Amino acid sequence: MFKAAGIYLGYVGHANLGDEAMWWLCRKRFPSVYWSTYGMATYKTDARQFVGRASHNARYLLTWIGREIRYQRHLRLLADKLAYQMVARLDGEVAILGGGTLINSDDGYLRAYKDLWARTKRPVPVFGSGVTSPEFMADRSGWTDRRREWASIFEALPVVGVRGPISKGLLEEAGAENVVISGDPAVAFHVPLNSQRRMEPTDGRRRIGINCGHSYGRVWGQERRIEAELAVAARELARGGHNIEFLAVCPEDLDSCRRVARQAGFNESSVAPVLSSPKRFVEKARSLDLLVAFKLHAAVLAAAANTPFLTLEYRPKCLDFALSIDWQSYALRTDAASAGQITELISRMLSELPLLRQRLCVSMCRLSAEFEKYCATIEPLLEGTR
Repeated sequence: MFKAAGIYLGYVGHANLGDEAMWWLCRKRFPSVYWSTYGMATYKTDARQFVGRASHNARYLLTWIGREIRYQRHLRLLADKLAYQMVARLDGEVAILGGGTLINSDDGYLRAYKDLWARTKRPVPVFGSGVTSPEFMADRSGWTDRRREWASIFEALPVVGVRGPISKGLLEEAGAENVVISGDPAVAFHVPLNSQRRMEPTDGRRRIGINCGHSYGRVWGQERRIEAELAVAARELARGGHNIEFLAVCPEDLDSCRRVARQAGFNESSVAPVLSSPKRFVEKARSLDLLVAFKLHAAVLAAAANTPFLTLEYRPKCLDFALSIDWQSYALRTDAASAGQITELISRMLSELPLLRQRLCVSMCRLSAEFEKYCATIEPLLEGTR
């Protein structure tokens, strides 16, 4: 039996690896709650983001329509709504602010979060979210730094768990005193190295995955410039005798992977099918010796698989995660990264793979334990016992 009906505030249902990973983990970690994205606060936010993307990206609109037809999303939402209402009527409602970089991201999420407090009449805990950086958003018109408002609301929570030290520092600058680094929720996918089987290549050729992506212009520097640098790096790595594969973590990223592959002289077969399933991505990461990660959760799930990764910091959230596991030495910001830097760092990492796997495993064991400890702390808020 469920103890409550729970609203998950987050960006869900769009075949995006990171968002789906956090949504799945929330339901798995707190099974006594009937979790749903049902609720007007959530859909208002989703609708605004959809309209904003579709208005300048016809391909996104077509992808969205195709997904609706293929997966019958509205029928599933109707069934979800009916089940949710039944549980809510019997046991009441709770809510959680899902993963992702939602804190301070836009006024829509702030309004939705306030609405959930009013609607449930209970504290709404945070599920390892990140905090949007004012520095990164400085030249974005229409955005306002609302950290003080977020910090003020958070005062009613016993503790607020965020992705990493950058997020923690941004909230503390705004006056928050109850913030801890709980880690990105996807660290919960980590399995210790000593319980894994890792197949070493028999021909000496290292297997390198390159994750490319699209970010709707919200990136340090320019997307096409970093794609060009990745293409040069991929070509050089292939010349060095390594096996290269291009990985997309959502449908919108496929075009970027294909462009980089073409520029690097690879054929279409070098681009893997979209990996939006967390379990499938972890399996793929385990088959690699190293991953170049553009998207945040490509990096997080590579770490969960104990696969060394080079993170391309296209937004501050990537560095936020790297700092949470002391991996900042293997991060390059996209507005400054060159093909030479990428290949040089990869070459150094390939020469230290066993050591890096061990180091990664130790850091991820520590952080996943912190995340579980944090989940145990907020669990009473979701079960109505606090």
